[in-house]
This record gives sequence, structure tokens and C-alpha cells, in this order.
Amino acid sequence: MAGLDLGAYSQAHRTVFEVIDADAFVRADGVARTAILQAVERALPDAFRSLLVAVLSDYYESAPVLAAIGWRAEPPQPAGHALSATDGATRESLQRVARRKRLWR
Repeated sequence: MAGLDLGAYSQAHRTVFEVIDADAFVRADGVARTAILQAVERALPDAFRSLLVAVLSDYYESAPVLAAIGWRAEPPQPAGHALSATDGATRESLQRVARRKRLWR
């Protein structure tokens, strides 16, 4: 799964993993796996949500997934992000703001 090691989550989310029969889950087809996960979600909603948030956060920050959705995997610094050219109306608005005096005392 995009280079994620589910074993890394097993200790912090032990409660959820204890409820899932790993052997049955591995042997199950997609429909049965979905049913297993839905049953765990109903039984342990907060713990399941916590695991889901942790996995999804790591998943969407992994380099293969970022590449698949067209995002850069490397950090924005020191090169920064490429910005599109500013149109005339936006440039004029920014210049007006820059010419204003401070609005607070």
C-alpha cells in the first residue's frame, strides 16, 4: 500500500488490530474485507477513526501517491513552489495595498 508498513501502526492502534482476525482478512475477498472493516468500525468507532486518520495521513504524504496525483514529493524549500504569472488586475490590487499606509495604530 504505497510503501506503508501497517505493522508500524499495530502498537499504537492495537485495539483495532486485535479485533481483526488477520488470517481471515488476508484470505477474504474485497466484499468480505469491507464487511470486516465495517464491523470493526461499528464496534470501535473512535479507535477505528484514529487508525484511519493515521494511515490516510501517511498514505497521502507518501512519494508514490504524491507522484500519482501530480504533486511534488520533495519539500518546497529551497527551490520554492512555481507560481503562475500574476494577471494585471491582481497586480494592480497588490500595488494599491502596498501604497496604503498602515491601517492600525
